[in-house]
Amino acid sequence: MKKRKLNSTNPKYYPQQKESKDRKDLIATIPFGKKREVKVYAVFSEIE
Repeated sequence: MKKRKLNSTNPKYYPQQKESKDRKDLIATIPFGKKREVKVYAVFSEIE
């Protein structure tokens, strides 16, 4: 049996990052259980 190549970059699963002018602002952190917390963000994007 042939070993699978794990370090390959497949464009289907690793899309190229497109440049976008988004700004994420942290609104709140909510405690969720003993060791976890949920971070709430507001995303603002510029319309070109």
